Amino acid sequence: MTFLRIFIYLILILGVAEQAPAGVPVALSRHNDDIDATLRGEMADVNERLIESIRDNDPSVMLDVFMQEIRDRNKTEKGLETLYAQLGKHIGDKPIHLLHEFHVTTQAIDKGIVSIAAETPHPFIMQVEAMSDEMYISLYVVEGPMRDLMLGFIHMKVDGRWQLHGFHTGSYTVAGKTAFDWIREGKEFLEKGQSLPAALRLQIASTCIRPVPFMKYEEEAGYLELAEGVKKAVEGRFQFPGKLTEVESAPELYSIQYHFLEGSLMPLVNYITTYSLDDQKTLQDEVNAMTPVLVDIFPGIDQGTRFILYNIFTERPLDPTHRKYESRGIGVKVGEKVELIRPQT
Repeated sequence: MTFLRIFIYLILILGVAEQAPAGVPVALSRHNDDIDATLRGEMADVNERLIESIRDNDPSVMLDVFMQEIRDRNKTEKGLETLYAQLGKHIGDKPIHLLHEFHVTTQAIDKGIVSIAAETPHPFIMQVEAMSDEMYISLYVVEGPMRDLMLGFIHMKVDGRWQLHGFHTGSYTVAGKTAFDWIREGKEFLEKGQSLPAALRLQIASTCIRPVPFMKYEEEAGYLELAEGVKKAVEGRFQFPGKLTEVESAPELYSIQYHFLEGSLMPLVNYITTYSLDDQKTLQDEVNAMTPVLVDIFPGIDQGTRFILYNIFTERPLDPTHRKYESRGIGVKVGEKVELIRPQT
């Protein structure tokens, strides 16, 4: 996928999810300290057992409290085994704290979708399938070195007993910043006419603007509008894929994406060369010739970063799932020439 296709894809996916079904009823909810203390304690115990089961890689604990209808419909057992294996490694013994919890009551049962408003510093709406007239939603954050994850538990009271309706996870922050931090930075770059650095930050924002699939921030609509504007601004600077004809070897630039190296954000330029990947000196000369051209085409690409990274192929990696493509990575220190070179596969 090219840079612009990736960006358009993210816009379309978020845009589709943005629109709620017409006539979705609004449920009543109590938030955090407004919830009965006894109920909060009861649900905290339930969630802590579930979190410990993730640390212990024991999905049977969660399966025991899942609603049977959900287990049958979604084939939950197999999915949980895979999720636990992946999530347990990430969580380990990392700190976890409760961010939000909601006690929800509604009359829109019989599997109708209800909308729950959360009046927080960044207000959001949750849309949940109501299989009970009483629900409890808990949102936890797992701290991580590069990404903080959100864990979302949806419980429903059925026949006097709390049962799990859904468990979801996704990115809450990236490199210590929320989607709104990245969007703010993107706006600042765009205001300076630096569309590519803005686009890279909005790429990051897209990965954490919806930490769990059932919640949507009110500001998401503004993000989508901004993303569309940035996309057009980048298109006005360069059409991907395309050749850098200002460089003698005319390398084909097919995408630019964000990359984190040692915790720092850097642009990663993916391109096709006509040279051999074994010809290290020639590749060094090529990227040294490309760098000032890219700085001219994309103002700000060298701002707020220590390196511009290059990922070099001899053919476009169109089918990375089924075959391996040899590549070579080069990093150019901002303001200097080639700093490092490394082989990749």
